[in-house]
Amino acid sequence: MMNRQQQIGLIGLALMTLGIFLPIMRLVDGSAVNLWGDGNGDGIFILMLIIIGLVLNISNSYRYLWIPGGIAFLILVWEFYFTIKQLNDSHDIIKGLGIGWIIITAGTLLVLVTSAFQKRRTIENNSNDNIEKLEQES
Repeated sequence: MMNRQQQIGLIGLALMTLGIFLPIMRLVDGSAVNLWGDGNGDGIFILMLIIIGLVLNISNSYRYLWIPGGIAFLILVWEFYFTIKQLNDSHDIIKGLGIGWIIITAGTLLVLVTSAFQKRRTIENNSNDNIEKLEQES
């Protein structure tokens, strides 16, 4: 049975996977661009990070989820910067941003939150253990 933390992590990873294939830019001709880019885009790196995150999540190694989540977030910031730059430079080609940004960013943030909850629990458990040791010594 999965705990809530594992469920949140899996939802985040699923959203990230979905976000790779959803449009991040809409073009004037009606087509769209996604992060996958026929296997040539940065989506392939994010997919590798998702697989690593999935292994960490399934093995309950939540404290390390910040690594693939953080790297994916940095890739997204980089991609978003260049997408906005292209949007400003190419008004006649690019119509606007797509829904993919929202979905993949939400998923990435859920993965990072899952990792943050683990760190908080570890700190709380260590604090409780130290208090118990002090009480036993007294």
